[in-house]
Amino acid sequence: MKKTMKRTAALLAIALLALCLAACAGEEAAFHVTVTVECQDAVEYGYEAALAVSEDGLLAEGAVGLAEGGTALDALRGTALVVATEDSAYGEYVVSVASLAQGDCGGASGWTFTVNGEYPETSAGETVLQEGDEVVWAYYCEPQA
Repeated sequence: MKKTMKRTAALLAIALLALCLAACAGEEAAFHVTVTVECQDAVEYGYEAALAVSEDGLLAEGAVGLAEGGTALDALRGTALVVATEDSAYGEYVVSVASLAQGDCGGASGWTFTVNGEYPETSAGETVLQEGDEVVWAYYCEPQA
């Protein structure tokens, strides 16, 4: 229970810091989207890497303000979670979120996203969002044997 409270307090502190930085930068959001970041499969399968970052499989959920032309990748970064990316032939590829990285939960594990329940045909950095869009970032993994 104490571990959960400490984790929640740390996540709230990070979120407040991100809000302060955005306010200090003087940038106002042109629109808002809803973002969910989850690793429920990996938690349910009992992967230690997922359990280290989330007890229930939910890493972030809420509204994120974006500037005009904001993308699905911008929305993920707007959650204040630590995001690592690499350049690929298809654009920036999300390698890890909150230290849960590609391959941590089996060879085919990694991050993917949907916008309004659909898998876009463009990379996250090229998928431009609009007011009210719902973006879900999910970590998919292989069931443990």
